[in-house]
Amino acid sequence: MSSFLSKIFALAFGCSLVLPIRAQEMRAVRPFGIGVMAGPTSGITFKAMFEENVQTKRSQSIDLNLTTDLDDFLLGSAHITRNTPLQDSPMSIYVGPGLFFGVQGKEAFWGPSANIGAFFERTRYEIFLQIMPRVQIMPEIKGEFGASVGLRYQF
Repeated sequence: MSSFLSKIFALAFGCSLVLPIRAQEMRAVRPFGIGVMAGPTSGITFKAMFEENVQTKRSQSIDLNLTTDLDDFLLGSAHITRNTPLQDSPMSIYVGPGLFFGVQGKEAFWGPSANIGAFFERTRYEIFLQIMPRVQIMPEIKGEFGASVGLRYQF
């Protein structure tokens, strides 16, 4: 179990180096979200929202996703996304680049990824649907798709 926890801490530390957050840019109302996601990449999800551009009504966010089988598989991803609200709708679409890191047994793998999706925001809750294409670079090159539907609580 300690090996599993050390993998989680290493992944979180790596994500914090890749995606620095400056506090003065955070959204004033409910800038953080935490939740669950289900699908081929089921697990937990975290999100930090940045201030919206008043003219374009677009915003940026950082999302961190963590998937595990609680045994020997761990997959984490981090993305910087641009959120665009749909006109006259409570829905927004988003797209952005990122990285993924993982461990299967004793083998580590990683590569670039993207996050493409839509979310519906209501009061403190966000319902989302996303597709995450990934290109694994190490230890071998191969492409994969991840997808999930989820719910985040914003605070």
